Amino acid sequence: MIEKDLTSKELRHVENILRAGTFKAPKGGYSNAQRGLITLESGRTVFGKQANDKQTAQWLSKEVAIYRWLNREDFAAAPRLLAASETCLVLPDLSAWDWSPSWTAQKLNSLFYAMNQLAKLSPHKDLSPLLIPHTPAEIASGWSSLVDDTCWDQVLRLAAKWQPSAVTHLSSLNQFRRKEIAVSVNAADFMLNQLVHMDIRADNVAYNADTNQINIIDWNWTELSSIALDKTLVAVSIMDQERFDISDTEVMAFADPHAALAAAGFWFLNCLNPPIKEGDPDGLRPLQFQSGFRALRMSSWLAPAN
Repeated sequence: MIEKDLTSKELRHVENILRAGTFKAPKGGYSNAQRGLITLESGRTVFGKQANDKQTAQWLSKEVAIYRWLNREDFAAAPRLLAASETCLVLPDLSAWDWSPSWTAQKLNSLFYAMNQLAKLSPHKDLSPLLIPHTPAEIASGWSSLVDDTCWDQVLRLAAKWQPSAVTHLSSLNQFRRKEIAVSVNAADFMLNQLVHMDIRADNVAYNADTNQINIIDWNWTELSSIALDKTLVAVSIMDQERFDISDTEVMAFADPHAALAAAGFWFLNCLNPPIKEGDPDGLRPLQFQSGFRALRMSSWLAPAN
């Protein structure tokens, strides 16, 4: 059943609730935006997301534009945008769906089918300014920065803190080998003009096992890039999550080793940034480090993970 759009009065109600902070916040995620489930006066529940600074407003503006276009294209894996303003968007309540970091072959195949369908779409020219492929350039430049011994020493110190077993492996990558990696990673390899999400993780994917339907949220990283890179990022993200009928070998088959190598540099460099939320020492940065090490082991530059 298609949900009805919100009225302007209902949208204002959602905005007021988000500003007041009297809503049910979701678990997981790393956004600084205000977001959560809101009950309307009619008793209907919706999901609202509201920007609270200039950066989140820019992200939200792009996300609204992407949702509107995907809805017009009848892209089944994007939830319907029920309402939006300059600083707020509203989606259906999907809390009854499965958001857990657990995977079956059926769920993973449904996700990759949706990703393949997305890559086949040709975005309208009005979207072009929003789809500049920043990520391939950022990913490819990661190892160039990590060639510096001072920068790499920071990575090793964080490895000792967050994953001590990784220190020996990472120490084997001396400056000469890191230079070899930096030279081998080229941004042009990932600029293939394919529409990709670029931030697919378990907490951005809702799954309905009864209908085998996928809904993907958080489209603010969407760009024209490489689906091989996007699938590799997905494979890395689920390697340490619960899997019922999918082996490591099957997950690795979805990953491109060259893309994994490039992504490792991106994640290692970004884990050196301050916490995304003040006072949050165990948030995104340790996860980025873990993803970087997993991606590096998916490449040919370290021995396969045990």
